[in-house]
Amino acid sequence: MAALSPTENLQEETTCSVCLEYFKDPVIAACGHNFCRSCITQCWKGLDKNFPCPQCRDTSQQKILIPNWQLANMTEITQQLLQKKMRKPGTIFCQKHNEALKLFCEEDEKPICVVCGLSRDHKAHAMCPVEEAEQEYKAKLQQCLSQLTSQLRDIQTQQLNEALKIGKIKTQVNVQRMVITMEFEELRRLLHEEEQVFLTRLKEEELEVQHKLNANISQLKEQSSSLEKQIAEIKEKCRQPATDFLNGVKTILSRSGSMTFPQSEVVHCELRKTSSEFLRQNFALNNIKKKLKVSMVAVTLDAETANPYLIISNDRKFARWGFKEQVLLRNPKRFDAYPCVLGCDGFSFGRHYWEVRVRNGKNWSIGVAKESVSRKGVATEHRQKNETGHWDHNSTNVCAKTASEIELKDGAKDWLLQPRRFSAVADAKLGGGTRALHQPINLNRCQASVNYISPKRKPPQKGDMVESPERGIWVLEQWNGQYRALSNPVTPLTLQKRPQKLAVYLDYGGRRLSFYDADTTEHLYTFTASFTEKVFPYFCIWNEETIDVY
Repeated sequence: MAALSPTENLQEETTCSVCLEYFKDPVIAACGHNFCRSCITQCWKGLDKNFPCPQCRDTSQQKILIPNWQLANMTEITQQLLQKKMRKPGTIFCQKHNEALKLFCEEDEKPICVVCGLSRDHKAHAMCPVEEAEQEYKAKLQQCLSQLTSQLRDIQTQQLNEALKIGKIKTQVNVQRMVITMEFEELRRLLHEEEQVFLTRLKEEELEVQHKLNANISQLKEQSSSLEKQIAEIKEKCRQPATDFLNGVKTILSRSGSMTFPQSEVVHCELRKTSSEFLRQNFALNNIKKKLKVSMVAVTLDAETANPYLIISNDRKFARWGFKEQVLLRNPKRFDAYPCVLGCDGFSFGRHYWEVRVRNGKNWSIGVAKESVSRKGVATEHRQKNETGHWDHNSTNVCAKTASEIELKDGAKDWLLQPRRFSAVADAKLGGGTRALHQPINLNRCQASVNYISPKRKPPQKGDMVESPERGIWVLEQWNGQYRALSNPVTPLTLQKRPQKLAVYLDYGGRRLSFYDADTTEHLYTFTASFTEKVFPYFCIWNEETIDVY
């Protein structure tokens, strides 16, 4: 074992053998060994006799502790000398033991000296050299720093993108501001033009009324002058003597009695309401169409898509609910189970505008539907079982049943009137100029034409058709007097008045479908949707409803 240096010997002589720290209030035991007063007192705690020395184990009968002031002074001097000798620039020493902090306590998370590491406070703690702890935690901090730096770069990139978005939105706002300004300037110009038109019409109406009134006034003046002359002549006649008075009196009476004047034309002072009506209806709606830069399209109804309970007019501009199912050609385009019909022409680009008169109906939904919208539902065919318990598919029975249902007249049963649009109560019951288009099918050939016969179904109801944007249907609905936009979720609408005519505006590229009251131009609702295929005007009516398309 290498010999200790004088400095180490001095440090050892001033260290308590119990706490292994510098002496604090040193005392001398009976055997001559030195200890901290607190250490030896703790060792003898609970003893009344036979006090052992913690270092040599020699016992004494009495508790003799003599203060060692000389050793206390030497310990203080040793600490000061060692502190000055061992301290290096930048080295931090333990304030308690004046030792360099060479260990790192994992529990207390702080550097400690070797003496602290051997003390009771840290003896059970996990420790490692300061250098190892520094390397370990530097590596961990470096990894954490790398992650934080990556997050900082991401946040700075997002910050830059958001800043670019601010510039982008400012540009878009400026463009939109210019567009809005130009559109409202155009509207102001149109308003000014229409104002001049109204004022001109008002002036013309004023001049017209004034001309009639002036003509009446002139006529009445002439009549008044003639009457005044006749009155003056009669008064003058009455003042004449009898001989002169009777002379020509019959002529004056005859002339006075025969004086008749034509009745003046009645001129009403109330102005006609054409201006206000034009302003409220034609002007506003026409300028909406001008603003939207769209012209009205002529919508016609596609009879091949119409449900058998719907009756379509010959010009395909009118549809109404029928009370019985019609016998129609089976068609994959037809809404067999839903009371719906589509327009003939679909749209896959551009802006389009059309109008629909709904009259005073209470049950309808109007809008657009995509071309691939579901049109077939579960239909229950009423077929009879034969004696063996199997379904009887005999076409003659089916045709006979159909002929009975459409009430063919006597002498007409050789032919089955097969309509494209035919009411179940026969052509004579079609009202309002609506007529069915018929094509004859020989009953003898009914076997071959069974595919033309529509199976008997229950009348379609409102709940049969689920109308929603998810199913490719965007509609405005009236159901028992309640107006709703069938969005998701459904949007109830509160309207100023019940619309008689709906205006439908489709902006395919702009992804908008808007509804207006065509008479008051009140905006009702606007759908925002991404159309991915051709869409068609869509109409759903039931329960005695009628519609007209324009």
